[in-house]
Amino acid sequence: MDTRGVLEVLEQEMAFVAGRRPDPGVEDLVRSRAREVLHGLWETGELQGATPQEAYAVRCDGRTGTDEDRRAGRVVLRVALSPEHPGQLEEHTLVLETSTTPDVPVLDRPAAVAEAARLARERLTVVRRVDLATVLAQDLAAAEEQLAQLFEEAAASRSVLLLREADVLLTGPSQRRLRLTRALERLSRGTGVPYVLGSR
Repeated sequence: MDTRGVLEVLEQEMAFVAGRRPDPGVEDLVRSRAREVLHGLWETGELQGATPQEAYAVRCDGRTGTDEDRRAGRVVLRVALSPEHPGQLEEHTLVLETSTTPDVPVLDRPAAVAEAARLARERLTVVRRVDLATVLAQDLAAAEEQLAQLFEEAAASRSVLLLREADVLLTGPSQRRLRLTRALERLSRGTGVPYVLGSR
């Protein structure tokens, strides 16, 4: 298993964080569960090292995240892994979203079109349609970058965004869904661009 595979396993095992409040006890649970998962991978030979200390390290406490992370309900997990060479640890960071993000409704197509049109009329502007499924088919960092660009362009033209095929926000790993939902809310607040999520 390569590094990406190990990180994917970790992210899947951290899905429980999405249902938790962002209190200090969550960090303890994340740290403990991460150690259990990585120890299991070491025992099966997925991580290299004569001892667990040579194969992995885990940090998740009040110092791994920033004040902004804590205010936003994010738990920051830092791990060091040795998937190939014993004692040569590669450092990685997983940002886990807790349950502080509100659910954003995905409307059926007619309702979404009607709501976007209403918002556009109020602002004397137009609706810009974007297929969200295409944007989110990329890896998370690229998707967030493209979303930021879309919101900036919409702000420049004072348009309303109708994000179609938003059903993708209801599927997939919970951490990815929460992070994308938060990104949409943050971009909307930062740019002043309203958006509507519509289904296929």
